[in-house]
Amino acid sequence: MTDRLSVLLREEAAALEVPPVPGDLLAAGHRELRNRRTRTTLATALVVLLVTVGVSAAVSAWLGGDDTVQPADRLAYEQEGAWARGDEVHVGNHVVVVPGTQALQYSSAGVVVTTEDGGFVLVTPDGDVQPLHLPIRRSTPRPPTVATDPTQPYLAYVRAVDDAASQLVVRDLGTGAETTVGDPFPEDPAGASEAQQLWDTQVFWFRRGDGRFVDWQTGERVPYPDGPVNSQNGFGHGVTIGYDPTQQLWVVTSRSEDSRVLELPVSDPASAHVSLSVDGRYLAASTDDGFDVHDVAAGTSVHFGDDRDVEDYGWTPDGHLVGKRYRSQAAEVEVCDPRTGTCDGTGDSYDEPLTLVSGPYALSY
Repeated sequence: MTDRLSVLLREEAAALEVPPVPGDLLAAGHRELRNRRTRTTLATALVVLLVTVGVSAAVSAWLGGDDTVQPADRLAYEQEGAWARGDEVHVGNHVVVVPGTQALQYSSAGVVVTTEDGGFVLVTPDGDVQPLHLPIRRSTPRPPTVATDPTQPYLAYVRAVDDAASQLVVRDLGTGAETTVGDPFPEDPAGASEAQQLWDTQVFWFRRGDGRFVDWQTGERVPYPDGPVNSQNGFGHGVTIGYDPTQQLWVVTSRSEDSRVLELPVSDPASAHVSLSVDGRYLAASTDDGFDVHDVAAGTSVHFGDDRDVEDYGWTPDGHLVGKRYRSQAAEVEVCDPRTGTCDGTGDSYDEPLTLVSGPYALSY
C-alpha cells in the first residue's frame, strides 16, 4: 500500500507544471543574500522556493542559466567585495584581522591585502588568511605594489633575485606555481621596478622607471593602447581611461579594439573625479550633488545623490559599489547596484574612513 502511494505521488508531481520564478522574488533574494544577519532565514526561504517551483527552474533563473550553484561565500565575495576599517578586513561574509592593513586588491582567489611593513596576505572568500611571502625589494617608504586581476587567480610582482638583479614573476595564488617573465635585469639603486596592472595575459609594469606592457605567457612586449595623451596608468580591465584636455572629456577606450567606447564632458576639471570599476564595466564620475555611474558599453547612467561622494566608494569584483555616505562621520556601510541605483545597508556603521578597492584607475584634476 505504501509503495503504491509513493508511485502515485511521484507520477502526480511529474505531471505538475512548474511556474516561473517571479522577478521581484529573485531581487528580494539577492538583497537578503547581502545581509549577513539573515543568512539562515534566506536559506530556509530558498528551500521552500526550490520545493515549490522546482530545483532546476529556480537555480537556472537565479544564476542566469548557469547550472553551477555558487557557494554563499563566493557569491557574497563577488557582490559585497572587501573593505577594511583599520586592521579589520571585511571579505564577503567574513571579518578577519590583518595587522597594518594598507590596501586591498581583488583576484578570483580572494583579496590581496598589502600591509604597512611591505607584506602581502591573501584572504580567501571563505575567510582563510594566507601570508604570501613575496620577495619584493623595498626601496621607498611606501609599500611595494603588485598587480592582480579580479577574474583570475594570478598575481604579478617584481622579485628581487639578488642584491643587484630583479625579475618579473606571475604567481598562481591557487597553486603557488610561479612563471618568470623574461630574463633577470640589473636593478636601479632607486628600485623603481614594480608591477602595476594585470589584465588577461598582459602585465603593465615599470622596469627601472620605464613603463611597459608584456604578455606574461610569451614574454613578448605589447604595444601601448591608444588613448588620450595623459592616460598613463589608466589601464583597467579591458579598457584605458584618460582625460582629453583639448575637448575636456573623460575618455574610455577599448584595449582590444582601440576605439573610444565612452566620452564624458568635464565641466570643472579642478573638482572632477572619476573611478573605474575593477571589471572595467562602470565609470563613476562626480557631479554637483553626488555622482553618476555610467555603463561603459551601453552608455546609460544612474545617479547617486543625497550627498554621496564618489571618493568615498569603492568597488566589488562584480561591479557593485561599496562605501559609506560620509567619510569621517557616522554612517552605515552600504552596497549599491550600479544598474538600479539602489543601496542596501550592511548593518556596519563607523565614524572613520574606510579602506576600499577604488578600482584600477581613479583620477582627480
